[in-house]
Amino acid sequence: MAKKVFVKVMNKTQSDFYQVMGPFFGNRQMSKEVGIQPFDDDEKTWFVSMIGTSPVGVASLKKSIVSDCWVKPENRNEGVFSSLLDFIVRNTNSNLKANCTNMSKSIFHFFFFVQKKQTKNYTFMELDRA
Repeated sequence: MAKKVFVKVMNKTQSDFYQVMGPFFGNRQMSKEVGIQPFDDDEKTWFVSMIGTSPVGVASLKKSIVSDCWVKPENRNEGVFSSLLDFIVRNTNSNLKANCTNMSKSIFHFFFFVQKKQTKNYTFMELDRA
């Protein structure tokens, strides 16, 4: 049976922000896979995939750019990131762009993001809302 995933929208002004986000900010595997150490940027909105009370995946949005996308290994292939990206696309009116890794590129394609530029470590994509 599929687990029910819901998305919690957060920023660093919320009282439970560090309780929820702290394990992601300090996760070495996340930093290695995403390619950077995520941090509590004042301008970022964080989208957290939750299963029950457990945070299992994240993505950030800053100036219409989706980044810092990551799902805990034990929750991959359960639709966690699809739910997260679907929520972001449906609930933002901006012209979304994304900095994604090779690991997440195919799911961005599924949500109608098109590749604009490829570097050694990242693919830069834009949402095609046409």
